[in-house]
Amino acid sequence: NELRRTQKDLEIARDEAEAANSAKSSFLARISHEIRTPISAVIGFTELMLRGVVTNPREQSRNLETIHASGNHLLQLINDLLDISKIEADKIEVESMACEPARIAQEVMSTLETKAAQKGVEFDLRILGLIPRSITSDPTRLRQILTNIIGNAVKFTEQGQVVVSIRVDETSHQLTMEIRDTGIGMTERQLEKIFDPFTQADSSTTRRFGGTGLGLSISQRLMEILGGSMSVKSSLGKGSCFTLRLPFEATSDLEMVDGDYLEEFERIGYDRSWSPIRLDGLRALVVDDSETNRELLRIVLGEAGATIELSENGQQALDRLQQENPIDVVLMDMQMPILDGYTATERLRQLGFDRPIIALTANSMMGDEERCLAAGCNDYVSKPIDFDQLLEKLSRICRQNHPRTTAGQSLRRSIQICPKDLSGL
Repeated sequence: NELRRTQKDLEIARDEAEAANSAKSSFLARISHEIRTPISAVIGFTELMLRGVVTNPREQSRNLETIHASGNHLLQLINDLLDISKIEADKIEVESMACEPARIAQEVMSTLETKAAQKGVEFDLRILGLIPRSITSDPTRLRQILTNIIGNAVKFTEQGQVVVSIRVDETSHQLTMEIRDTGIGMTERQLEKIFDPFTQADSSTTRRFGGTGLGLSISQRLMEILGGSMSVKSSLGKGSCFTLRLPFEATSDLEMVDGDYLEEFERIGYDRSWSPIRLDGLRALVVDDSETNRELLRIVLGEAGATIELSENGQQALDRLQQENPIDVVLMDMQMPILDGYTATERLRQLGFDRPIIALTANSMMGDEERCLAAGCNDYVSKPIDFDQLLEKLSRICRQNHPRTTAGQSLRRSIQICPKDLSGL
């Protein structure tokens, strides 16, 4: 009997190892495809531009939009891989602040509106009864979760509708968000592994729709970290319904809102204007070992009116900043040869340099921001650089140093969608 049990345990261990190897191989094949696809678009359309194959300005603009979209897709893949590794290592970071779930949901839907319209899918957001206007949670992570779930609903729905409903569950006293679609749906067997990392419902789903199988696993784990939960019901060929539950504190001063709350967004309307920030008078030193990054920052900041100087490493920056000609702000890459950004920043502070130093780093693991601040940096921007974010930070420095200079608003477009707009899709 003991021998039989041992043999059975060995067979189970063998089957589990084979299943794990199979899942790993399948995931590597998917991730290779998902990464190579946007890279192919970036390289291919760039070559068309460089070789002068496309000369029509409108076609060039479309090609540039494709390159930009492919780059963003590739970045999202990398972020998903980093997130799953942080979650597995129990090192994911979340914030706790006031946020408006309905507004976040509507902003997410606005980014997916075009894709839904292209497929002829009805897109709607509904508030059922009274809900809290604001809860305490992590708005960035909530937006990430909703982007994954609503994005999947649109992705797997060929016709019909995607409806997001927000209500308060009177039984559990939680904020409930339901994302219901009329898409391909899933079988009971597929539902059992839908939240497992590195898996999708089946191989045919991967071939037809693409994806890495990370989004749902990350979303479920993030919901748990936020103190909430996620569940799903589905029927093959009829659609799926994902339910998110978030806790909130029912205090006496909690503001409750109904469906009219969405009308606030409608009154705001569309703001598609681009108001570039002006940095006239700002003197900036860009320190980066990458010539491409230096040139990119020189163009962006120069177009905004700043005076730019360039250094290739921390030692050059030290030598330059010991001269009498003043600099208002230093943009410091943290990973450089000869003298890295951490050491250069520490030495500058020791020498009495008191101007702002903004860290530029491609690192995005837990503790990276703290390390930059500990070295003496005043702020932190991760790569690839969000230029809207960087320009906003620099505009504040510009206003402090040159109060007569009027800085404009962010380059970012503020586009908000209301239910009336969605109902016409």
